[in-house]
Formats: sequence, C-alpha cells, structure tokens
Amino acid sequence: LLSLSLHPPPTHTLTDFILVRVGATVTDPPNIVHRDGEVNGKVVSWPVEPATCAASAYKASAPKIFPEDALCAVAYSDQVDCFVHCAVCAPVRAGVRHIACVAPRPYAIDSVPDLIKSWYGEEAAARCDMTYYDNPAHKHHPVYDLGPANALGWEPKLDLLASKGF
Repeated sequence: LLSLSLHPPPTHTLTDFILVRVGATVTDPPNIVHRDGEVNGKVVSWPVEPATCAASAYKASAPKIFPEDALCAVAYSDQVDCFVHCAVCAPVRAGVRHIACVAPRPYAIDSVPDLIKSWYGEEAAARCDMTYYDNPAHKHHPVYDLGPANALGWEPKLDLLASKGF
C-alpha cells in the first residue's frame, strides 16, 4: 500500500470552475414543452405557456407548483450552447465563476413585479426586493443576472416570448 503522505496535496492553482445555474429548460419553439424524463417508459412532459398574472393570489391550500418556472425558462438549444461555450470558448481563469443560463427575457406577458404581486399577494410581494424593476426599462428583464455569462462571451439567442408573438 502506498501512503497518502507520499503524495503532496494538489494545489489546483490553475483550476477553472464555471458553475452554471440553469433555468427551467424547455424545448425550442414553436411548441414549448417542459420534459421531465420518463416514468415506466412514458415521457413525462407538459406544454409551457407564457406566465400571466393570476386572478387572485395562490393559497397554501391550493398551491401552484413552481409558478416561477416561466420567469427563468431557457430553450434546450441555448442551454447546450451555454455548456459548450463554457467548456470550449470561455477564457480560462483560475477560480470559480457563477453564471445564469436563462432566456434573454422572462417567458411572461406581464412584468415581473406584477406577476409576483398577483401570485403571492401584496404582503408577500412587499417582502421581495424588486427595486431593480422600478426602472421601466427593466420590467421584462430576466430574474437572473446574465451579466456574468455575457462577460464570458455567452448570451442566449432564443427569446421564448417573441416566438409566441409578444
């Protein structure tokens, strides 16, 4: 047996990690679908429509499962492109970088603040810091910052909402 003490610990001074936070992955347009794998040989999937304001806030007694998915949706082709870009094209830099992989704007007809208020009610929405969206130009920006991904040279190409004519 070799003693582990014979081998110095690796220093990893040149290791480059890019952590990719992937949004809710959906198929490319025109038929936007979330695929969630297979169960007993049957594909589990459902169509995903653009998010809209709810008529009334969701209640704990009748919750909606992850209504925010449309706010962080990303097309399969953009997801693959992001991974390939990070692995092959991004400049190498020692350390850890974090990026988001989402569509260029939310897959939502209404603005992010209006959606949050309608889904969770005024009181819950008041506890969310949405000051970024106070600027009218930001009302339909993604909920995840694409700046770090753009700094690596990657940006999403498919605007899911535009594919629906919005």
